[in-house]
Amino acid sequence: MVSSWLRGRKSGFPNSTEITKDWAKNGTLLPVMLENQLRANGGIFQSKSDLNDKNDVVIDKRIVSTMFLPSSAIVAKEMIMQIEN
Repeated sequence: MVSSWLRGRKSGFPNSTEITKDWAKNGTLLPVMLENQLRANGGIFQSKSDLNDKNDVVIDKRIVSTMFLPSSAIVAKEMIMQIEN
């Protein structure tokens, strides 16, 4: 089930963040490592280095995300635009 949902999806939540951040409970917050699951199941992994600007949003069909938490207002605006179109 996981593989069909992840195939072709984009994300940028790296293992290094999950492992090193207290808020991610040092890699134990989620039952899987997202970067590993994406790569293993045909997903497209993107990190901050793949973006022109760390404030950029990543749009993957109906999923809109960012890699920089203070950019949530930008994500919200993009989500509204997606809904309106």
